Amino acid sequence: VVSESMLEEKRNNFIMAIHQEKAAIGVAYADISTGEFFTTHYPQNDLVSLNDILLRVMPAEIICEKDMKDTLDALPVNKIVALPEFQIYATSAFETNNAMASVKKQFGETALSVFDINEMPVAVQACGALLAYLYDTQKTALMHITHIEKLNESRHMLLDITARRNLELVETMRNRKYKGSLLAILDHTSTSMGGRMFRSWLEQPLKDAVEINARLDSVEE
Repeated sequence: VVSESMLEEKRNNFIMAIHQEKAAIGVAYADISTGEFFTTHYPQNDLVSLNDILLRVMPAEIICEKDMKDTLDALPVNKIVALPEFQIYATSAFETNNAMASVKKQFGETALSVFDINEMPVAVQACGALLAYLYDTQKTALMHITHIEKLNESRHMLLDITARRNLELVETMRNRKYKGSLLAILDHTSTSMGGRMFRSWLEQPLKDAVEINARLDSVEE
C-alpha cells in the first residue's frame, strides 16, 4: 500500500522479508513510500532477537519461504500483537545468486562492499528477495530506494514484550489505543517525517551516553 490516504502519516509502513539458512536468520525491511531500506542478521537461530525486531518494527506485510512459516507462526510475538499473516514467497527469490543479482541491479555492482554486508549472506538473500517482491508488486523502477542501512542493534536497548506493554510506549495496555500512550503525550512533531523519526527514537532507546547527550543537545538547540 502506497496511497497516502490509506497510511498513517507518522508511522512507517514497512514490508519485511525473513530468510533462514544453516541456523542463521537474515532480515530485510523497507518502506516503499519513504525509500528506507534496512537489513540485519542473527547467527545461531537467534529467535529472541527475531521476535524483538518484529515487535519493534511491526511490519504491515511479511514474506518468507514455505519452510520458515511454521517457525515464524510459533514466535511469542504472535500471541501479544496482531502481526500480519506470514506470506509465502518464491524460494528462487531467496537463492544466493538470484538475491545477489537483485541487490546489484538496485544498488550497483559494488553494493555488498559499499553497504558492508559481504559477511552477511543470509541478510543479502533477504534483501534480494524483498527487492524481487517489490519489483513484482510495484511494476515500476524503485529509483528512490538508493541505499541499504545495516542495523547496529548493539546501539539500542533491548526491550522485551512485557517492558514495551508496561511502559505503554506507543499504545495503552488496557485497550491498545494510541491515545494515552507515551508517544501520544510526547509527540509534538509538525511533519510526518519528524513523527516517524520520533516514534523510532522512542521504540529504540539509545544506550551510549555520548549519543544520548548529542541528541538532547540537538533538540535543545
